Amino acid sequence: MKYVHVILLLFLLNTIQFKVCSQDLFDTSQKYPLMGHWIGHWENPSMGYEKIIPKLTAEVILLDSTKYKIRILPDLMTRAEPYAEFETITLNKDKIIIDENGWEISFSEGICSGTALLYNKKTTFKLYKSQLTSPTLNLKPPADAIMLFDGSNSQKWQHADGKPITWSITTNGELETRSKFWQSQDGKKNLNGGDIETVDSYSVPLQFHMEFRYPVEPGKSGQGLGNSGLFFLPIGEVQILNSFGSNGYWNECGAIYKRFPPMVNAAAPPLQWQTYDVEIHADENSDDKIFFSLTVRLNGKLIHNQLLLPNENPDEGIKIKLQDHINRLQFRNIWVKQL
Repeated sequence: MKYVHVILLLFLLNTIQFKVCSQDLFDTSQKYPLMGHWIGHWENPSMGYEKIIPKLTAEVILLDSTKYKIRILPDLMTRAEPYAEFETITLNKDKIIIDENGWEISFSEGICSGTALLYNKKTTFKLYKSQLTSPTLNLKPPADAIMLFDGSNSQKWQHADGKPITWSITTNGELETRSKFWQSQDGKKNLNGGDIETVDSYSVPLQFHMEFRYPVEPGKSGQGLGNSGLFFLPIGEVQILNSFGSNGYWNECGAIYKRFPPMVNAAAPPLQWQTYDVEIHADENSDDKIFFSLTVRLNGKLIHNQLLLPNENPDEGIKIKLQDHINRLQFRNIWVKQL
């Protein structure tokens, strides 16, 4: 009887530890008020493009709990060349203070003010903390759509071997990764986790919608940040990664992984819910070859437009897969509509 009690206690401790860890990672009250998008304008620029369109923006990217990278840009979610980039800026009493290369900037909670040498003339600017929300966030599925996950159960999904999925559903109805790469309570290999895929296949043309978010992970970088993947089998992977403030390379968020980079980097900051909206059509060219035509929007931004990818098995349907790539992510409002 004592042995049974010990086993039960270990199980409860493991469950509590998992829930607390999960809650901490996705706690939106975390003290990173400067992280994210900032939008504002130059004040009375004297000449140039900025005199016509004085818009100015910034990305404040968390590196670790006290260090940030800052990018000053003409606009967000474009391929605009930055005015300036500042690496590993240390937080100073809840403020970011920069005095480098002619830039004098102060970021405090909610507002940023500063000056810079614009066309060799000292010019002031102001920015304000902003949250860019996807226009398709919380998009309701059409009446004839197939709901793949609505927060209540995961019956439309399975692991690759056909077993029921071992990912978690949170109390708020989010589907959360549980990785096979995490160690169990006793240090042994975790028997749960692994990639998940839809039980059924779906015919093209189709429309797909999904919402996801990655947590704050101070100290991690590159492919170690918020990594997962949205697969349309047999087409390939649309990358999921915390690429906020990066350059939008072919292995970053929105890329057809290591094949085609996104047209723009539309990745949002950690903790913010984001959207993927995808349309897949069949396309037959003059050589009678069958292709998939793939259109992808990340957070409402067009990142792939009717991209042609070879279809080696035109008689097979599309399976949808979400990747277990160690990091903890959350997903919700997943549906597909066969057009």
